[in-house]
Amino acid sequence: MKSTYKKVLVTIISILIISGIYFKVNDSTLFWKLKIDLKGFDHALDFSEGLAAVCIDDKWGYIDKKGDIIIKPQFQSAFPFTDGPAKVQLYDKWGYIDKSGRFVIKPMFQSMFEYQEGLIEVQMNNKWGYIDKRGSFVIEPKYEKTGVLSEGLIPIKRNDKWGYIDIKGNIVIKPQYEYAYAFQDGLGKVEIEKGQKTGWINKTGEFVIQPMPILSYFDFQEGLSLIYIKEKGRKAYIDTTGKIVMIPDCNKAYPFYEGLAVVQVGNDWGYINKKGEWAIEPGIFDKVYDFRNGLARVEINGKMGFINKKGEFVIKPIFDEAYDFKNGITEVKINKAAGLISLNGNFIIEPKFTSISYFCEDLASVSNYYKQGYIDRTGKVVIPLKFDYARDFSEGLAAVKINNSFRYIDKTGKIIIGPKI
Repeated sequence: MKSTYKKVLVTIISILIISGIYFKVNDSTLFWKLKIDLKGFDHALDFSEGLAAVCIDDKWGYIDKKGDIIIKPQFQSAFPFTDGPAKVQLYDKWGYIDKSGRFVIKPMFQSMFEYQEGLIEVQMNNKWGYIDKRGSFVIEPKYEKTGVLSEGLIPIKRNDKWGYIDIKGNIVIKPQYEYAYAFQDGLGKVEIEKGQKTGWINKTGEFVIQPMPILSYFDFQEGLSLIYIKEKGRKAYIDTTGKIVMIPDCNKAYPFYEGLAVVQVGNDWGYINKKGEWAIEPGIFDKVYDFRNGLARVEINGKMGFINKKGEFVIKPIFDEAYDFKNGITEVKINKAAGLISLNGNFIIEPKFTSISYFCEDLASVSNYYKQGYIDRTGKVVIPLKFDYARDFSEGLAAVKINNSFRYIDKTGKIIIGPKI
């Protein structure tokens, strides 16, 4: 009889909670606790500074590590707390809240970008400006568009022309360009004559590199920027003094990394140095990638390996898939099985999973075809592969998905927050 009564009571409470019928018990603490324990979360992000953003019934709020609701779900979107307030969206407007849920910057902006040199780029009434960390306008939203704050200057668009202002809103370089980009290493890239010419100016507006009929594809990387010379129909690089470095005629070229740049000629790939000379001739590899940590991924005969800057294989091409190294390790796949290797090519984790992530707090999420779990640095499965989705560990907890709802587990696999089944 007692067992039947208990089941009926639990069923009634579950129906009330899941159907969204609100009741007030101990200032709704019990309501949220029961709801989380029974239903879990629609979505859940990583813990940061002791709090995690979670979504319940399409509304975002924040919980602590005990699973208590600290900031009631009410937002359309929510970001983690990182070195200060968190960005949230309410009624289609963006603002920032503190850890008590109080708005430190009221939700009044159509768009809001992250901090740039202590300021935040915002859009209000279809105009753009900047605010400080307190939400006070440093630059009133009066421009058609603003660009990225960099080196103390902000590109702005007014009356369909671009110029630059300082962080106090003073016009430093009057709007006169077809487009203006963020300053980098003391230079600002600008376009004139309806975008037909590109040049670089200093912070007084003087041209350091005179406008010329080129297209500039990327920012300066290692002192060089890739350009397309319209008159010659050729790609080349330009340095910060305006000197042009011609390169072999090619289909594609990319920014420099560690002194070399990837270039494609026809169907062949190779690397050039900063003089525009071939460092590794095309035609050896089927596909090549940027150098990182002295090594570059390459494909040859359907397999991937890693070469040094002489074009010699340091890690033999035996992999079906390979990725860039991060903290000395990378994921590789052989016969659709994923593992991890070190910079010397030795397996840290033998290939036996469908996918494998990088380690976070000494655990890495892995998957087979259907479920995910976690391994330690020896490759031992320490949390069985039983989750539909598993996020990385952060501050000792990880969000996992079971039967369409998220909950949080600790490093033993024990469910700490959310349904226990």
